[in-house]
Amino acid sequence: MKRKIYIFGHSGYIGSSLLKSLNDVNFDTIGCKIPRPKSVNLEAFYIDFIKEFLDNNKNIFCIINSAGSINCETKEDYFFNSKFDAIFQRLLIEKKIDLKYLSFNSTKVFTNGLDKYALSKKDLKNNFKNKKNFYTLYIDLVFEDNSPHFDKIKETIMKIKLFFIPVFYPGKNFYPIDLDSLSNTIKEILFGNFKTLNFIIVGNKKFNFNELIEYVNKTSNINKKILYIPSQLINFFPSFLKKILLKSKFFQQYENYDWLKTLDTDKYLIRKPNNKF
Repeated sequence: MKRKIYIFGHSGYIGSSLLKSLNDVNFDTIGCKIPRPKSVNLEAFYIDFIKEFLDNNKNIFCIINSAGSINCETKEDYFFNSKFDAIFQRLLIEKKIDLKYLSFNSTKVFTNGLDKYALSKKDLKNNFKNKKNFYTLYIDLVFEDNSPHFDKIKETIMKIKLFFIPVFYPGKNFYPIDLDSLSNTIKEILFGNFKTLNFIIVGNKKFNFNELIEYVNKTSNINKKILYIPSQLINFFPSFLKKILLKSKFFQQYENYDWLKTLDTDKYLIRKPNNKF
């Protein structure tokens, strides 16, 4: 009997790619939807959901949780982002079930971002403990032509009523990775023999925020003029005002900070596949 790989968030951009990518291996790969209730005791609800899931599904090789709320607009979104994986981990340990569990996190945890999504993922980093068979994948910006992030930038540019685009320069640092490269890297981690349980998955080339804007502006044939706002101007702001700016996903793009160079490579294995973008 084939062992099973379950993918939570299988209908999303990354999850659907993984579902397709892992279908050629000698496992039954199954997409699974996690209910997202409101106005209930969320911890009790997810405990019941996970217990029922584990009772009804046996012979599991791996669970991959690619589900999450990027906008993180509600308390339910925040709870799911920050605690679901930790609750699942606790129950697996209590039931002494031996399987691999891949928790998806974001490289935003290594930045100074204070928006709700970043904070929820920072809480997840503290709540989910990396121990035997429990892996955390910190993923940077998934970006290529017509990807959700590409389309979001394009939509934002199109909505600007000005004849120019105001952009922080040089702005926030990203290491964008395309979807195929990401899926292949996750596949390598899933079936590889690594000593570490913490992985940083990034593209092999650094881009500043203004370069992403320039790329989308040109590739989409919008071709608006760009007004560059020097990032260092923000350094003269008082610290309380900087904290306010860091709560905004737009204004935090001013921060020209290369988080990747600050990481302890003894704690994290950095994967930099050749990127198509």
